[in-house]
Amino acid sequence: MDRANRSQVHTSERLRVSLAKRRRLNGLKLTGCVMVSNRAYWIAAQAGVVPLAIGEPGTGKTRSIEAFARALGRRLVVCEGNKHAPEDFGGYPSADLVKERVKLLTSHYVAECEDAEGGAVLFLDELTTCGSQVQAAMLRLLTHHPANTLIMAAGNPPDMAANGFDLDPPAANRLCWLTWGVDVGQFCDGLLTDFRETFGASFYPILGESWRDWIGQQRFYVSSFLRTRPQLAQAYPKDRAATAGAWPSLRSWTNAAQLLGANASIRGADRPQYDDETDLALTSGCIGEPAALEFLHYRASLDLPDPESLLADPSSFEVPNRGDKVLTVLGSVSAAVLRNNTPDRWLAAWDVFARAIAAGKRDIVAIYAGSLTRNRPEPGARVPSLIVSQLRDLFTEGA
Repeated sequence: MDRANRSQVHTSERLRVSLAKRRRLNGLKLTGCVMVSNRAYWIAAQAGVVPLAIGEPGTGKTRSIEAFARALGRRLVVCEGNKHAPEDFGGYPSADLVKERVKLLTSHYVAECEDAEGGAVLFLDELTTCGSQVQAAMLRLLTHHPANTLIMAAGNPPDMAANGFDLDPPAANRLCWLTWGVDVGQFCDGLLTDFRETFGASFYPILGESWRDWIGQQRFYVSSFLRTRPQLAQAYPKDRAATAGAWPSLRSWTNAAQLLGANASIRGADRPQYDDETDLALTSGCIGEPAALEFLHYRASLDLPDPESLLADPSSFEVPNRGDKVLTVLGSVSAAVLRNNTPDRWLAAWDVFARAIAAGKRDIVAIYAGSLTRNRPEPGARVPSLIVSQLRDLFTEGA
């Protein structure tokens, strides 16, 4: 079997891994409905990591994205991969006779996105029909979006696509790979209303303006995990075919933390802390399923206190013996304060840090003390004297 065919077989097998199998792996507790609603796909699109929906032809990917753009009041701009040349993404060379140089002119669809009132959705359809040259040209577009534009992508498995291609590693590693879910009952309801009621604005999980405030805590989880498993920080697959999908890299770990924060922001502080099924889909879509399962189980095993509870009552903090737990708790407390930095919350964080120092975790406190010091809620706010005495090398006399 030649390389192209082996690659297509590998991709098809990977994409057919069912949610039922995921539920059995390592005992993850999943809720059962999110993959059908494609919740992860809509979240990733809004959070700035281009989601790639992979599904069989005729499963409503394009129609659903049209409804999504309509529900958000955005203009939909469609680019079909098999109809474009590299210049459509990289720009058209043009002579600038005044400055005596060649410049690149923006393609019409990028300009259309930037000119759209209310923003745009740029939909890269049939992405698995793009050859290597087109993929290379679109790399910057996948990470640097036109102003006020959400970028989304879809495609069929390469063995089902017309003139299909596996994505090259630089393009594949920028995406969040998601298997497109189908709900026949939902489709039947939508069929009766031209999909306008079934897929209205209330159907989609919408990120609030402050969703980025939730990323910091997830970055602390990722940072803590990778300190224990550094070999997973950059794990380029040995099998060349496996690079046409999700795998761990510094970029994809950063994307995963961003998407986990986005999902957490929708649930909010007054709801269950984790949405396991969507978190698994988002994380697997960035770093691959094996690394995602290991990370999510690590996060769950930490069994950490809610940072808001600690800020409300610092005396309740029972300092763990494990350094990685202390690291993550203090990072979460610091992130929570910076998200809503008031004098009382700022001082409460120092009380939490003081308990960690008393338990012999001075070095870990030192990691986050500088961040709190630089972000005083008011000019006159002073670091408690106990902290200054314990971490004197970090503070000036005026702290």
